[in-house]
Amino acid sequence: MQHSDFFILVSVAVICFGSIDKISGNSPPLKIHINGTSVPSKLSRFLLEAQTALYHWHPLISSRLSSPNYTAPPLIYLNFENCAKYSAASHNFGPFGRITACTPHYLAHPTDIGSLITVLTFIIQNYNIEPRPAHYVTYGVAQYVRRYMYEKEEEKKVLKKPGPTSKFDEHSTSSDDLAYFFNYINLKFKMEEENEEMDFIQLLNWDSREGKFNSSFWEDRLGKDVHQLWAEMVKEDNSLN
Repeated sequence: MQHSDFFILVSVAVICFGSIDKISGNSPPLKIHINGTSVPSKLSRFLLEAQTALYHWHPLISSRLSSPNYTAPPLIYLNFENCAKYSAASHNFGPFGRITACTPHYLAHPTDIGSLITVLTFIIQNYNIEPRPAHYVTYGVAQYVRRYMYEKEEEKKVLKKPGPTSKFDEHSTSSDDLAYFFNYINLKFKMEEENEEMDFIQLLNWDSREGKFNSSFWEDRLGKDVHQLWAEMVKEDNSLN
């Protein structure tokens, strides 16, 4: 699975010692437990920005990836470790999210708030019911959130359209190309579930979270397989962002 941008960079941090509660709309209070005793002072600015981003984006991502009878984990444990540089951060699914942040990475990349958005999205996705969706779905949705929600608001990045000779491969297609593809499908198709109109991202997230995603998803929902849809995307003249 070649999604090194996630495995390398996914991490999160908040400046605090103990816990913080904050109410987000009608959701349960967002509580954060932090072990930041080993965080160097050089990261103070990043930690403040991370705290702001976490509280701002948790309800927004939870709303975007909502599904019936599901509440995003309102309890998050954050821990910093002096792990090897570029080591993956760990996180879990369930009633709370546990994230281990690799301190050396943030010393080298003290503005990397985007990795916070990625790992927060993984926790909110919570695709934990068997059969779980293909890995490209999990990473594609998370990268869509990062690129088309967070970074679009921050005006940080515009994705380039995959090249005209590119082909979809669930094991090697980059996360950015998956995000572009998911955005393309999201803009082009509207679907219904239980007589309720919803967009592609909502339906893909819903099916993935409830263990309904399988290889026939594309044809069942869109009438074409994923390779046909990809081929149509790269042939079109326009670029979507």
